[in-house]
Amino acid sequence: MKSNLNRLKSRLLRGFSLPEATISIGIAALGLTSAIGFLPQSMQTLKKAGDMATETRITEQIISSISSSEWVDNTGKDLLTDEYQGKRYYFDDLAVELDSKNPGDWISYVAEVEVPQADVSLPASDPDPYLRRVVVKVGSATSRNFSFVAAPKSTYRTYASVVSRSGK
Repeated sequence: MKSNLNRLKSRLLRGFSLPEATISIGIAALGLTSAIGFLPQSMQTLKKAGDMATETRITEQIISSISSSEWVDNTGKDLLTDEYQGKRYYFDDLAVELDSKNPGDWISYVAEVEVPQADVSLPASDPDPYLRRVVVKVGSATSRNFSFVAAPKSTYRTYASVVSRSGK
């Protein structure tokens, strides 16, 4: 009886056998290799999400500026198209607007605004003078000479919005 107990005790205190240790190390290596394999894809997804968040912030800044500006002067002339059509904005990597005349070397994003003529109409009505469509193109670029016409569509995003004017 004592010898059986000693054998059982010595077997329990020995540890893992070589095949058991090899299999467990193989499983751990497979798990770590799989996790490391996902890193490049997750980094790319993280960069895309950051770019999209920055571009959305840029678009919001531009559209809020347009919606709070004067749309027409006393004579009825369209100030919105005159002031904003084709206007370019330059931003750094944190979506902070840079000086348009001299943005320097900090350019990370270029934005261009399109303000078509009053073309937004509600059902069964003429174009509404209090609604305007605004299109903002935002591209990740390091040069102030970035051309939205010549650049492939995959290098920039287009955001369209309808802004409303309150008051007179």
